[in-house]
Amino acid sequence: MTEIDVLDETERESQLADQITGMLEDTAELVTEITALTPPSRLKFRLLSPKAWRAETMAYLDRETEAVFDRSAPSPEEATQSRDAGRAYRAGMLATWWMVEEGRTMLDSAGQPQTIIAPRALHHTGLRYASHQLFRSIVHDAVHQWQIASSDRAIMPIPVVPHDDPTVCYQGLVHLAEGHAEWATQAVARRLGGPDKPFAELPRSWRYRRQSALMKWMARRVANAEAVKQAEEEAGRIRINGARWVQSAIEGVGVAAFNKIWQDTTYVPRQEEVTNIERWFSRVGL
Repeated sequence: MTEIDVLDETERESQLADQITGMLEDTAELVTEITALTPPSRLKFRLLSPKAWRAETMAYLDRETEAVFDRSAPSPEEATQSRDAGRAYRAGMLATWWMVEEGRTMLDSAGQPQTIIAPRALHHTGLRYASHQLFRSIVHDAVHQWQIASSDRAIMPIPVVPHDDPTVCYQGLVHLAEGHAEWATQAVARRLGGPDKPFAELPRSWRYRRQSALMKWMARRVANAEAVKQAEEEAGRIRINGARWVQSAIEGVGVAAFNKIWQDTTYVPRQEEVTNIERWFSRVGL
């Protein structure tokens, strides 16, 4: 049986912690039934201050980078790229990222899945009092914990350093993980409340809008403006398109056969298979 543990480390958000606990209690068995995945022994959510959220995120990045290079010595070029990426990550994104991130699922220091949330971010994004959207966000992140528990690090969590396994298509893995979580969330929502409801536009805070504009400006300083625009559009489509991909795959091979994907990197879709599932069927032979 899965233990549900929602920790209010801010000591100010007990009501939110109770709300999230109720959402997880209402959906945990459904997620296991729908996905047929191994449930985590402990479903762990942590509510953190922005400072603690940033610190936990950076600690995870450092742990994962160190673990990758312990398993396989990097070339000088890879080591330099990793250091540069770490510096850019710290300097360019984390000061504002917490505000636009609804939740982030990763491994804790003991190697177990956890989801960290900065409650202040929920206020800035408008999710805090949009119960339907908040519910979807919580279940989506919970499904990522099911994925990690079932994968046992074979492919999940998504590596923070591509050097970890160059044979895996990173975009294909993101498409799979996000699409599967969205597919499961949609199925849970339908079971509990009937057909999907249209989402109301979230009331973003002024500070959120300002910081989002700043982050886009910073991105355009280091990348082609058209490439940034395409990346933004792709980020908006990936959950929906990924969910359709997962639905088609499961309709084709069944849930049990599909779940082999969490244990074997050869089943992860390649770039061209993300938009052409018949190629994936043909290659993996399920």
